[in-house]
Amino acid sequence: FIFTLIEAMVEAGVAMGFQTTDAQELILQMLQGCVTLLQETGRHPAELKWQIASPGGTTIAGLRMLEKEHVKSGLIESFLTAYQKAQD
Repeated sequence: FIFTLIEAMVEAGVAMGFQTTDAQELILQMLQGCVTLLQETGRHPAELKWQIASPGGTTIAGLRMLEKEHVKSGLIESFLTAYQKAQD
């Protein structure tokens, strides 16, 4: 699942004008920073998300689009579907 997410983020970077290798490196740095922050703080991801999202900023704009496109529920359903398949 994560490879698909990374692929989509890299494609977005390319659409923004980045070279594929540069877009992928930026995405990997972002992901490493997120994992490190989660590990070091022990905080819930939602808490960190809201710490980062400033009112009227770029992050909240992106989060609104994720909600509009039902990305969170789609991810949950993907994991549950795979889990159910494994149980079968």
